[in-house]
Amino acid sequence: MNGIVTTYKGERDPDLRRRKRSAGSPIDAGKSRVAARTRGITIERILKHKYMYLMALPALIWFVAFKWMTAFGILVAFEKFNAFKGVFRSPFVGFANFVNVLHNPELPRLVVNILAINTFKIVFGLPAPILLALLLNEIKNAGFKRPCRRSTTSLTSSPG
Repeated sequence: MNGIVTTYKGERDPDLRRRKRSAGSPIDAGKSRVAARTRGITIERILKHKYMYLMALPALIWFVAFKWMTAFGILVAFEKFNAFKGVFRSPFVGFANFVNVLHNPELPRLVVNILAINTFKIVFGLPAPILLALLLNEIKNAGFKRPCRRSTTSLTSSPG
């Protein structure tokens, strides 16, 4: 084979054996390469891509505010919550709150009310935007169609 090794792409590389031998053990070589690659580059990478990080900042804030911070609500379910003491100083009661809810005589009526409200939301809330879109599509006058679409879009996409 005269010292020439082929790479995984089938190309011939005469120096590949020499480089493999001089690298030391594969474990040490891997660690030193990774350490050399990551050492001091994170600050440079952040500064290089600062606008990308700024673009991601609103999504990160939204995630923290509405996904991560709501996890404290799970903790409150197991406490006798006192607003003046806060989440971490309120006494822990375990499953007592759940036992109180499940032994409440009003529970069946509450479950029926919740199911009825959600059913009505689906039945009446889902077809309404579809019907509105179909009705707006049938308008022939483009001068009237554009403002109608714009006003209904702004009304349906507003928060709240």
